[in-house]
Amino acid sequence: MRINENVVRINSPPPATLNSPHAQLHWIFGQIEAEQDNLKTAAQYSYAKNKYFEFLIETSAFYKELAANSKFEIKQYWETDALVRFNRWLNDQKLATKTKYSIYKCVRTVMDYAYALRILDYPVYHAPMFKGVIETGTRTAYSPDQQDLINSVIARWISLAISVVEGYKPT
Repeated sequence: MRINENVVRINSPPPATLNSPHAQLHWIFGQIEAEQDNLKTAAQYSYAKNKYFEFLIETSAFYKELAANSKFEIKQYWETDALVRFNRWLNDQKLATKTKYSIYKCVRTVMDYAYALRILDYPVYHAPMFKGVIETGTRTAYSPDQQDLINSVIARWISLAISVVEGYKPT
């Protein structure tokens, strides 16, 4: 079976104009936000969109021609390294690591969606991003002394479980 090389685009974003240079970004992020059943998830995409616009305003996505002409065409500027460029900026922001990962994940999903709609000819490379750790002590259930006691008790059971899993080894 031969695949038809003339792929028909189902949807296409509105053209970027001088009055609305980021119309395509508003459209593509809006598509994802509209599909969310959970309001919290939709708010995460909205926040990620705002951070992406902040990235564009500060860096012009590291494209000289975007600094001169701010009309952002998804097909032109979301190349395979678009997420790498965004991560370079995102990692320098003073945000919690879990927040950075959440923003990264939302932007990555939107870029994948653009590829799925055939707006992009090539998929965007998923740059490595650290998932983050909890950076505040507000969620710890136990004091450090209590946690040490719990860890020492659990350590014995973990050691027993490991010896059971490894099985008998003759000496």
